[in-house]
Amino acid sequence: MKIIFVGSSRWIDGESVVGRCRNLAAALTESGLYQAAVIALEELLRNDERAVAACEAADLLIFHRLMDERVIQVLPFWKARGKKIIIDLDHPLPSADFRGERMRRYTGWEIRDSAAEEKFRSGLRMADLITASSQRLADDCTVYARSIYLPDYLDLNRYLTPRMEHPGEVWVGLPHEDEASAFAFLPEMIAMLHEVGRLRPQVRFFVPHPGLSSEGFAGLEEPWFVPVAMTSLEEWPRLLSGLDVGLAPADGSSGTRIGRRRVLEYMAARVPWIASDVQPYHEFARYGWLVRNTPHEWRRAILEVVDHLEAYRAEVGGEAFLAALGQDVHENIHAIATIYASVI
Repeated sequence: MKIIFVGSSRWIDGESVVGRCRNLAAALTESGLYQAAVIALEELLRNDERAVAACEAADLLIFHRLMDERVIQVLPFWKARGKKIIIDLDHPLPSADFRGERMRRYTGWEIRDSAAEEKFRSGLRMADLITASSQRLADDCTVYARSIYLPDYLDLNRYLTPRMEHPGEVWVGLPHEDEASAFAFLPEMIAMLHEVGRLRPQVRFFVPHPGLSSEGFAGLEEPWFVPVAMTSLEEWPRLLSGLDVGLAPADGSSGTRIGRRRVLEYMAARVPWIASDVQPYHEFARYGWLVRNTPHEWRRAILEVVDHLEAYRAEVGGEAFLAALGQDVHENIHAIATIYASVI
């Protein structure tokens, strides 16, 4: 079987395309189970000769994340040519707290009214299968097509980098700017981080971002806030290796539908972590610290980990790291391949 993953080349989609397309395609091909490759969605939409030829030769097309009007229009064309279609989602469906600008960041489409929302859902109905990055999201999708939970897996080879040392400072990693700016509790979060910085002057908060500014955390001030320009996704594992504490906040009902990648990355990099108490992170609760989304809870957790950093480092270097090893994409590729084979 030949599989083509179709992923956007937008910066905001880069991490998810690597995690849910490129890593899977490489592991499938290396295993000898199937032939798999990744093409850019933008090239397919403009009828690039090589992209079209790749889809023509494939048995299965997997469209990842970006589900705007252009994508919905091309799905019937490929179904009519006998291709099986999987839609892979790692963001919530349109809802009261996930539409407009927030929806546009992930789907490329501002879904502001019921007509646009129905068009989006009509695209889901064309899928032979929907794979989702959380069980809750998979459950949401069952009314449109057969849906299954496909967890985030890591290519652990990316995270085997030497640790960066920085004596006298404690580096705390915040989510990427494009994720962080969407959190409903962001203003309160920023105020809490300021307080932590005043109480623990050795703390430095790092926010990776693709440009020269970081609007998502514009309220943070020096010396605590250190924006880190990340020009390539390959830099992310290197930045991870320098963190002492990792934060993974998620908000509201949308937060119950995200994937588990952020926490898994911290575990693979042996970084103590604190995350919002949402369902996707529950399976790893014993290896980190889950908190309610209140300034008090976040402040208490960050100060606790910063003040007892060596003890928490010892914990993540043991069972937590071994648990992350079990989530390597190569270790799980046969289970993933079985899911894809079920549509043929």
